[in-house]
Amino acid sequence: MTRARLRVAVAALIAVVVAAVCGCTSSAPHRTPPIASASASGPGLLPATALFRITATARAQNGAVADLVETVFQPVVPTAVDTALLDSQCNYPGVQSLEGQPSWESVYPRPLFVVTTITSAVRAGSPAWSPDDEVIFYFLGIAAYSGSFAGFEAYCAPGIVRVPGRIHGVAPVPGADPVGGASGWASEIGSYGFDGGRNDPVAPVVGGTAIVSDCAIQLSAAAKAASPVAAAWATQPFVLVDGCRFSDPNLA
Repeated sequence: MTRARLRVAVAALIAVVVAAVCGCTSSAPHRTPPIASASASGPGLLPATALFRITATARAQNGAVADLVETVFQPVVPTAVDTALLDSQCNYPGVQSLEGQPSWESVYPRPLFVVTTITSAVRAGSPAWSPDDEVIFYFLGIAAYSGSFAGFEAYCAPGIVRVPGRIHGVAPVPGADPVGGASGWASEIGSYGFDGGRNDPVAPVVGGTAIVSDCAIQLSAAAKAASPVAAAWATQPFVLVDGCRFSDPNLA
């Protein structure tokens, strides 16, 4: 998937989301063999309630190294705390330019919530991580966040993870079909993982010198059984210009 085509797809999805809620190619991309499961020295057993966990490494030009982890959990009944978080960031009447438009809850009348935990940690002995070496994280298309993050391309959407840092994210999915529905966790608006400012040296998506690689994904049996899209992530090849990102191939 090229960066330019991803941006077009993301822009189109954002446009659809906003309408619903409120009315580069790089030559010869580097490919490696299929990614492998996390080793015994990795993050350990997958939590019992997780759908999957992505691990990756970010390296900056100054020699700094950071370990990145994103864990995505099975859909659950909404909680008051996460509902309030979505209300604060994804109710478009709260955005002055879109005042008076419908809320996210009018688009998801009976939702379930998918929660993610994203962490970044500088390795022991590594030089300090520069804030200029930005690392973008991916999740669902409509989502709210708390913790060490900054916005990137759109309101109520994935952004930049601070290094070191920890993020809590929550996204609504349709209760009738939380997996493959129009906005299910394995639908076209689901894109997970990380990207660095220099993964695509021709058209960097963010600033700085970070390159994200060493991708690994641990998939639960439930995730594999629920979605062939998710099951295919286990053998997805690494493409340098795409970073460590797992999504529906229809985005390509």
